Amino acid sequence: MLKYWVMRANKACVAALFAILSVLAAVNLALKNSRPDLGEKILVVGVCLTLFALGLISWAGARRSGHDACARERERLRGQGLLRRDEYRVTRAFRLAERLVEGPHYFLELADGRVLYLCGQYLYEEDASAIFPTGTFAVERHAVLGSVFDVLCEGARVPLAADLPASDRLEADGWQDGEVRAVSFDALLAEYKNAAGS
Repeated sequence: MLKYWVMRANKACVAALFAILSVLAAVNLALKNSRPDLGEKILVVGVCLTLFALGLISWAGARRSGHDACARERERLRGQGLLRRDEYRVTRAFRLAERLVEGPHYFLELADGRVLYLCGQYLYEEDASAIFPTGTFAVERHAVLGSVFDVLCEGARVPLAADLPASDRLEADGWQDGEVRAVSFDALLAEYKNAAGS
């Protein structure tokens, strides 16, 4: 059914493009004898605006259909009991830059004093939004695979205690994405600051 609607939308876009280009060509021909330079300018500007508008419409449609597909997948996983939701309350945080393409690294002090470690490409969008980490957020993961489906931020942003460069110390410490440890946030921050030489 979805393919049918996509094909109809594509046919409608092609028909609209053909109609607009036909009108622009007719205007160009009508002005060819009296004002040929104006006719060419109208044609070029019209074609550019038409292509821009069609690109914008296609982008919006793809984004909407992607969001709808994401929502459907979330509901399917939830219905099958395959979506786990972990909720956290954060008091402080610091970030390490990524080393390769593994995504940013966050150490988050939880309300109970333990430290949560998050790392992965799924944090790119959250990192770029400049709202993560927030005082309260949830991570939705696949219950079997452990892969992150979504990060849901709520509340005010928690300012970073430090924004440090990448560190080789991570491998030695053996932190895994989503791991919570009963360690001192201050001691951990001091260790990574020392490792960064700051």
